[in-house]
Amino acid sequence: MEGPRACRPEELDGLRTLENTVFRSNGESCMFREFPTLFHESNCERLRVFVDRGQPVSAIAYVSRPAIIQGNTLRIGSLGAVATLEEYRGRGLATALLEDTFAQMRRENVDVVLISGQRGLYQRAGCAIAGHEMRFSLDGSALARAPERGLVVEEAADVDISDLIALHQNEPSRFVRSPWEWQQFLSVYRLTPKGAEPPFGVRRLWVVHQHDTAIAYFVLSVGRDTTNPTAYVQEFAGDRAAVLSGLTLLKERFGLRTVNGSYLPSDREMNGLLTGLGGSVQASSIGGHRMSFLNPDILRRYDLWVTERLGMEFVGELNLVQSDDVWYLTSGAKRTVAGSLETTNALLWGDAVRDLKGDDADTGVWKGLLPLPFLLPGMNYI
Repeated sequence: MEGPRACRPEELDGLRTLENTVFRSNGESCMFREFPTLFHESNCERLRVFVDRGQPVSAIAYVSRPAIIQGNTLRIGSLGAVATLEEYRGRGLATALLEDTFAQMRRENVDVVLISGQRGLYQRAGCAIAGHEMRFSLDGSALARAPERGLVVEEAADVDISDLIALHQNEPSRFVRSPWEWQQFLSVYRLTPKGAEPPFGVRRLWVVHQHDTAIAYFVLSVGRDTTNPTAYVQEFAGDRAAVLSGLTLLKERFGLRTVNGSYLPSDREMNGLLTGLGGSVQASSIGGHRMSFLNPDILRRYDLWVTERLGMEFVGELNLVQSDDVWYLTSGAKRTVAGSLETTNALLWGDAVRDLKGDDADTGVWKGLLPLPFLLPGMNYI
């Protein structure tokens, strides 16, 4: 058996078979079509595999992308599609692949890994359930309160890519996407799984226009149940009120009963609008994911956040230091115990800072800084 190593271009067909066997055994769709930016020949170095007699039998895949988070620039590795053929399970292949993948990410200077999934494999590697999102739910009566404003909602086409890019670029926290990536995502939102009857059972990207100007977009996934139609907003950008008004128009067009979704806690405009409509809103960690820093100098990636929260004098003074298996938060000569890697990740991006132990003079800096802001996966689920 060979591996762990990068998948070779001539092995992509075998990788497709592996991924579809594990994740799409019903034959309704294809992993390579659903995640075209992930399973692409140009991304082979990030498709890590074990190969037995010419066939990939275990794999981990990721995409490395820059991200802008409230003015701070990071490189994020979005990891998923972790698959092992049943007859090869229990041999530690996934664990070896994960270690190999993290090493490859570090060679690429990835700062943070964001993993689609919450299995024990990732927890044992120190990844935490962290990040924050506000989950919302709007029933028909709440949606009906959103003003329509004479807006037009249409499915996105290739000619809309420049508008989509412009709207997305105005978001304070976002993945950086090339025009090619937008084209690939549009191809995904045109797929119709076997047995689906659009608009039910499909995801589509919608553009909201006002007087022929694109002012917002959103990705909407509509469930297959036509008796109680429910939809989920995967991502949105632009005018928040227009997003909600656009959802109202589709609610009437498709007979939707409920629309769910999420947004960042920093999005006060959306929070205010949803509260005004009478929607249900609840704080949560990022659903279905675990995350970890790979770069011990991660706090330097947040220099602007440090400046705005604490002052310029703290830039470069805050660090993460490891001794044996214990991590410490250091501020100049002061050192505070963080704990395990998982706990440290929960301190950086979760709610664990509330329980941080130590002298107030030592912990006060960290309680003023943490948690760090992050972003939602959105279209970049993997």
